[in-house]
Amino acid sequence: MTSPDLQLAVIDVKPGAAMESQSGLQLLRPRIYGAWAQPPGAKKVAAIVMHPTSNFMGHYLVGPLADRGVACMGLNSRYVGNDALLL
Repeated sequence: MTSPDLQLAVIDVKPGAAMESQSGLQLLRPRIYGAWAQPPGAKKVAAIVMHPTSNFMGHYLVGPLADRGVACMGLNSRYVGNDALLL
């Protein structure tokens, strides 16, 4: 069985607080990104795999879960690669 193709998910989010380290472009229209795999047919169960600062768009569970009928998204947060504000 082949895994469903990954789809790019782009999600608009509210701008961060005053002290958050976001670039000027990111402050204009902040977004988070994810990779979505949805098996065919109607689904009642979905999973999100996410880490505050790691890129999970290529997480190893996305494909196997989709192969087993569970829609899955590997989602990034706005803090990927920057854990300075998580303390």
